[in-house]
Amino acid sequence: MRTSKLLLIIIGIFVMQSAFADDDYEKYAKATRDSVWAWDKPEFKSYSVPDKHKNESAVILALHEEVYATGNTKIRFTGGGILGFGLNKELTFRHIIRKMIKLNDKKALEDNADLEFKENDKSYGRNVSTLYKAVIGVRIIKPDGTIKEVDMSEAVSVTEGKKDKERNKKLAISDLQVGDILDYFYQEEGRIDYQNIPEQLFVFASKYPILSYSVHCELSKKLTNEYRLLNGAPDFTVSTNEEGDYVLDVKQTNIQKVTAEQWLSPLRQLPIIRLAVLYNSNKNIGKPATARKEGLYANLSSDKILEDAISVYNLSLYYTDAKQIDKQTKKFMKENPQADKRQLAEFIGQSLSVHMNNLNNVYYNTYISTLGYMMKRYKIDYKIGFVTSRFDVRSNETSSFYDYDPVLIANGDQVFHPNRYKYYVGSDSRFEGETAIVFTPKNYNNINFRDSKARSTFTLPISKVDQNVNKTSMSVKLADNNMLTLDIDRQTILTGHHRNGYYSGLILLQDWDAALEQWKGKKSELEILKEKNKTKDINAFEARYAEDQKEQKKTIEAEIKYYHDMDAKELEAYSFPTLGVTPDQPEMVYNVKYTLDGLVKRAGNNYILDAGKLIGTQVKLEDGTRDRTIDVYMSFPRGYEHEIKVAIPAGYKVENIKNLNYSIDNECGQFISSASVEGSDLVIKVKKVYKNNYEPANNWNKLVQMIDAANVFFGQSVVFKK
Repeated sequence: MRTSKLLLIIIGIFVMQSAFADDDYEKYAKATRDSVWAWDKPEFKSYSVPDKHKNESAVILALHEEVYATGNTKIRFTGGGILGFGLNKELTFRHIIRKMIKLNDKKALEDNADLEFKENDKSYGRNVSTLYKAVIGVRIIKPDGTIKEVDMSEAVSVTEGKKDKERNKKLAISDLQVGDILDYFYQEEGRIDYQNIPEQLFVFASKYPILSYSVHCELSKKLTNEYRLLNGAPDFTVSTNEEGDYVLDVKQTNIQKVTAEQWLSPLRQLPIIRLAVLYNSNKNIGKPATARKEGLYANLSSDKILEDAISVYNLSLYYTDAKQIDKQTKKFMKENPQADKRQLAEFIGQSLSVHMNNLNNVYYNTYISTLGYMMKRYKIDYKIGFVTSRFDVRSNETSSFYDYDPVLIANGDQVFHPNRYKYYVGSDSRFEGETAIVFTPKNYNNINFRDSKARSTFTLPISKVDQNVNKTSMSVKLADNNMLTLDIDRQTILTGHHRNGYYSGLILLQDWDAALEQWKGKKSELEILKEKNKTKDINAFEARYAEDQKEQKKTIEAEIKYYHDMDAKELEAYSFPTLGVTPDQPEMVYNVKYTLDGLVKRAGNNYILDAGKLIGTQVKLEDGTRDRTIDVYMSFPRGYEHEIKVAIPAGYKVENIKNLNYSIDNECGQFISSASVEGSDLVIKVKKVYKNNYEPANNWNKLVQMIDAANVFFGQSVVFKK
């Protein structure tokens, strides 16, 4: 009898888990679609577009989102306890977004012709079981009112990795045409252990006009619900349901389109509501000691959030790091007895960053606390600060301790920030020009938040254009065996923040680590294995490295396409003479040789070379973005330099080179180019500069001048005349 009772409990547990089982998915998906398509919302039944929007590329007729969140304690398989079952606190939520959009031209059709989504996901850990499942529904509404539901079996898998693991599904929407209305929704439902649900962002802006946008949330009173309004976003109307849970509603109509698609900082520029639903009563979920209890909180003071950040990041010293860095620092001082405090601080910061690359887990507080310990040990003045990214919220509009990044300021103005597989000039480019809130620790890294005398501000410096240069030297020749093919030998030298952009992803981590070990005066992993004569481990390392090199070749081929917007005919060779990841080799140097078709055309006995395209693809302004009305947030001040030597074929002369001479130079940007014949070469020199990392909207026209000049140059050709 006792056995039967236990069996019934086990059966009941597995029945509870089967709610998320794959076998029930089709039934679940059909019920979800039936429910959504049956919504009684008038905005989804009105298909007309106001006359003022007739010429828009597309118009969002209706947009609606719903969020439901509850927290419960359930019996579930946990991997421990009797028979592996136990009580687990879990957070269940459902998020649905439905959009109905009228497609007025070919561009809008192309931008909305396919959808990518994930049907389900799961992750497991110790006593953790997180499950997600999702449903998508798509309908096409024809101009005559006919409604056609798209068959979701047409979706195909999108795979990634060596084992072709499914990343997502992709649906190409067949029979979608200009003039149609696309009506689709995406619903995600999750059951989460020991985590909070992802932050919800409700954005009251789009590149298309929105006729109606509404949000409805039902949030458990047992959860900690926090939201903040940004940039003039409308506020929720708050009520409660029969269970006493919070009901939040907001609706806005006739939202004008945003006249910009690039160089945005959305959390600083667009009307957004940020909603965080936190299971703070679950003791197994990490949280600040200052975290709020259950309830609803709107627009909390940023001081509250800063106190959360200090609570999270102000942890004790990671002694292992300190001992190793201390040993390296003593050696540095012995070898450099004339080093001043600034040089010493720079060495300590760089040494710790290098050491962090070798750790599996890198915590910001570990870096900052260890660095602070070392600064104190070597009597270097320092402060600990908290700053927000230029592409995140302003420091007085924070909602989560994650919004803050810790920094250490040494000797008054030297900025240190933890990073992994990166090497910076000063601070992270995301923080340049931002104002950090800094504290002078009282008793070694012990921040007294309420001590106003210990609190001040510090504006992080902005790097200069000449510190961030992408310099390209290129030798080009029309191939001997086929003059429609170009032989290209290109070298790119990157300094400053450019090294941490697209090109740093070309470097293999094994090579990166080996360079760091060499800088520290230590042996690489492979050298150590060879010394120990561990044949099996050596073979395994070399096999992994060979596989990674195959992938690296693919990334190099992708870089060529990224540069030219066309595939190489053949990749012949590539190398990295210096990686730019250590202080003694601050430049990243990348060499690549390849052949390319598509830039040369034959015209009788002559050949036309699209010479302008040799500087690589340029920023293009989409229709409707030339009259920008919001400010411009760019990555960092930066320069691009090109020196291109094109061998003039024997028996030919070059014409039209005057078309390659341009000169635009204003307070925002610069585009200067020249072309001349030097011996048997056509030499093209180009300099393009973005002088600042931020421009107010009223300077946009000056940036446009430079962008337009670059694009006109990009379209120019020269003629090799027989």
